[in-house]
Amino acid sequence: MLAEDECPDEMRADFQQYYGLNLDGMGRDYTHAHAAVLLSQLPRESRVSRYIDPDAAWSEDTVLLASIDYSLRWIAWTKTKDAKHDRNHPEPVKTPSERNAARERGAHVDLELVRSVLGEMR
Repeated sequence: MLAEDECPDEMRADFQQYYGLNLDGMGRDYTHAHAAVLLSQLPRESRVSRYIDPDAAWSEDTVLLASIDYSLRWIAWTKTKDAKHDRNHPEPVKTPSERNAARERGAHVDLELVRSVLGEMR
């Protein structure tokens, strides 16, 4: 379950965009229960949905296009010398969550270690 203070900016923007409601009116203009129902019914492309699941940024069309792209690249690859040697396979398009995970892994790199290794290579 999403905590009330977990993504306040996203909630505020989504309530304004999708329902025309200002979150400041919660408890006065509409109940907390009403807001909870509206929050749970936000569309897949909403900011809150993307906060919870970054892959929600992709519509069903985008998922299908990524699959088609990968399939076509795979078919083209099967006609190459690389396929005969079973190397350089095509990679699927990375989903938003996969890109975020790669970014997170990169954020934990020891910069001093990288600098020392690069310095040794000179």
